[in-house]
Amino acid sequence: MEIFNTWQFYFVVYMVLMSINFQVFKLAVKNAVRDGAAVIVIQVIAGFSALMLFPFFEIKFSTDLKVYFFLALSIIFYTFNDRLQGTCRKYLDVSLFTILIQLTNLFLFIYGVIFYNEIPTVKKIIGAGLIILGNILLLYKKGTFKINRYVIMNIVAAFFLATALAIDIGNSENFNLPIYIMILFIAPALLIKVVERVKVKDLLNELQLNNKRFFIITGIAWGLASVFWFRAMQLGEITTIAPLDGSIILINVLLAYLIHKEKDDRIKRFIAAIIIVSGVVFLV
Repeated sequence: MEIFNTWQFYFVVYMVLMSINFQVFKLAVKNAVRDGAAVIVIQVIAGFSALMLFPFFEIKFSTDLKVYFFLALSIIFYTFNDRLQGTCRKYLDVSLFTILIQLTNLFLFIYGVIFYNEIPTVKKIIGAGLIILGNILLLYKKGTFKINRYVIMNIVAAFFLATALAIDIGNSENFNLPIYIMILFIAPALLIKVVERVKVKDLLNELQLNNKRFFIITGIAWGLASVFWFRAMQLGEITTIAPLDGSIILINVLLAYLIHKEKDDRIKRFIAAIIIVSGVVFLV
């Protein structure tokens, strides 16, 4: 059917899957003993979930060594991002995390100006300013800024994610997409395992202590959402998709209120989310 070859189809499915990931990830890591081990479990499930879709895409691999160099570089930054996100999602409200991670768009804008010689038009400067303003409003409370180490980690994670995406632009088109996404999950999982000396028993322990279905749902949603997002970007235009992607903030702030009962500063978070979504629209 023609609909399966449209960016709209892949984007809508991505939005549903990523919203599930945002909400359930919190439940999966809430009682984690070792955050790194919990992240690895989710990454492995995500990687193999993405791989299940490989028969539906062209089988191809690049022969350009430069492509593999940039893939390796992006993996390093994805590793930092995934690991930091695991702890951030454990300790921060879902709505707060969802809003802060949108700083990725601001960092991508900065990269575009510095490394891709993009012209910082007035419209884009306004967009960047709105994203900054939204986050200032989010963190300002009772005459001071409420910034803890998890907020800082969230901001740093957004920076690493933007860096990985900036490096990764165009690379996915040189590979079978699900296999490429699988590598972007499994390779960081292995790096975290080695660096943090996570043992197999630590991974099994996380599954025994926590609800397995949350890990499975989160991993599957994350892996499949990544494939659908990359495919939507390949078929569509970033200037169209990016503003729509910003709407995921509002959706998840609302879902966090309904599912996780996140009632603190809910009005301010909705306002901040609207300002940031507006900023994303101006940026593209």
